[in-house]
Parts: sequence; structure tokens; C-alpha cells
Amino acid sequence: MKKQILDLNGGNLSGANLIRADLSGKDLSGMNFYMAQLTKANLSEANLTGAELGNTDLKGANLKGAKLTESILFRANLEDADLRGARLSNADLRGANLNGADLREADFGLADLSTADLRGANLCDAKLVGTRLVASNFQGANLTGCRFYGAFTWNMSLQDTKEFDIVITPVGQSSTVAVDGVEVAQYVDLLLHNEKLLDILDTKTSNFALILGSFTAGRKNILNGIRNIVRSKNYIPISLDFGKPISCDFMDSLSALVHMTRFVIADFTDVGSLHQELDCIVSGLHSVRVVPVLQSSEIDRTVEHLKRYPWIQKIHQYSGPENLYEALEQTIIVSARPGHMN
Repeated sequence: MKKQILDLNGGNLSGANLIRADLSGKDLSGMNFYMAQLTKANLSEANLTGAELGNTDLKGANLKGAKLTESILFRANLEDADLRGARLSNADLRGANLNGADLREADFGLADLSTADLRGANLCDAKLVGTRLVASNFQGANLTGCRFYGAFTWNMSLQDTKEFDIVITPVGQSSTVAVDGVEVAQYVDLLLHNEKLLDILDTKTSNFALILGSFTAGRKNILNGIRNIVRSKNYIPISLDFGKPISCDFMDSLSALVHMTRFVIADFTDVGSLHQELDCIVSGLHSVRVVPVLQSSEIDRTVEHLKRYPWIQKIHQYSGPENLYEALEQTIIVSARPGHMN
């Protein structure tokens, strides 16, 4: 049997049988694959910009790192497909089947995923910035670390969905704000940009806990451990990870975050000027408790001044995750009590 040779020059492969075809790295931009059979095809790193893939069968296909910007994937079958790191900005994915697909770190910026089926899909660290998610089904999906800034959501199905550490800050901002839950993330974002709503928030009944610090790749386990401790006490963690010194423009947002939380855990390890900014913020927050922690065997002089504020708890020093979590177990309970003072 002669091996099938694909003619890619014509640009029209509508209805073609391309099952298990190897099109990796090919320039397929603008081509017509409408209703084609691409089951388990290898399209990794392929350029499919503006391609017509409506009603195409891509079940189990390898689209890792593929460029699908402005492509048409209307009602396409992408069940169990590998789309890790794929670029799908401005793509039309309405009604697409992404059941069980691997979408880690995929970019869906400004794409339309309305009525799409994403049950059981893995969207860890995916970008859903400005994405339309009307009546999208995320049952059983993993949204941990997703960036939801500006996403348009309505009537989403989120039953049994993992919704941890949803990022609500724009791409490229020096500091990252993350909170558990898509609906909670929208609520927090609304409060950050609406002073009138912030004024009526009662911190005594707030269920939020703010975590501040600089958590580099080697210290992510510390941040995740603090989040888990907070969750175990039935509080919702809002984390602010300082990737670089905080900008003056973000100070208002930081102040708003502090105002909406029941208590603050501030990790002063490797934070540079954080102690100065925190000092400025907490000096007027008599109703919010601050729990400072420091990974060090000696008290740093830069945090000694915190002792003069009665609403700041004692500084907890730790050498590793285990003794930090043990210290926070009881500290969180005490710090969350209304009216508690040192």
C-alpha cells in the first residue's frame, strides 16, 4: 500500500481522512479542515492560525504548543486532546468538546468557550483573560492557578471543580493576587475596584485571610502550605505574591485587600521593602490582625519595629514548612477572634 502524501498547497482538506497524520511543526495557517478526521493526529507546534476546524474530529490529537490564534473550532471534538501550552487567543470554541483535554498553560485570551464541554479537563495555569465562558461546563475540571482577569462568565457549571488559587490580576503585573473559587474571585475583583462596596464590608464577619510575601519557585511550597492551613480553618485565602517590589499604583489595591480580610499573614522572608509598605498600611488598621512570619534563626532588625503595634501578633520564626504550619495552627484561631489584642 502506498503511503498517503498530503497536498497542503491547495489549502482545502475539508472532510479529509487524516487519522494519525503527522503534521507536527507544519504551517497550516488559514487552511480548511472542516469536518476532517484528525483523530490522534500529531499537530504539535503546528501553525493553525485562522484555520477552519469547525466540526473537526481531533479526539486524542497532539496539539501541544500549537498556534491556534483566531482559528475556528466551533463544535470541534477535542476530547482527550493534548493542548498544553497551545495558543488559542481569539479562537471560536463555542460548543467544542474538550472533555478530559489537557489544557495546562494554554492561552485562551479573548477566545469564546461559550457552551463548551470542559468536563474533567486540566486547565492548571491556563490563561482565560477576557475569555467568554457563557454556559460552559467545567464539572470535575481542574482550574488551579488559572488566570481569570476580565473573563466573561455566566451560568457556568462548576460542580466538583477544583478552583484553587484563581489569579485575578492582569498578565505582566508585578504582583499576583490569587483567591479560591471563580465566583469568589469575581467578588474580590469587584470589591477591589468599587470603593462603595468596600465601605460596607464588615471585616468582623469576613471569611477572607490575606497572605503577603515573595514566594519564588523554591518557596512555593511555603505559600501552598499556608494556604492549606488557612483553608483547614474554614477561611478563604487571598494571596499576594510579590514578584518584584510593589509599585505605587498597586498600593491602593493592597490597602483594599487588607480592609476586606479578617486577618493577614505576612511572610517577611526575601521581601525587600515589604516591611516598609506593610508598616504604612497596618498603622491605621486597628481591626485587622497581622501575623508576621520569618524564615530565619535570628530576628531581623527590619521587623523589630512591628512590636510597637498592638494589633500585630508576635513574630513567628521558622526553619522549614513543618514548624511554620504548627505555629500557624493556633495563631490563626487567636488572630481571627474579633477584639483580640496581644
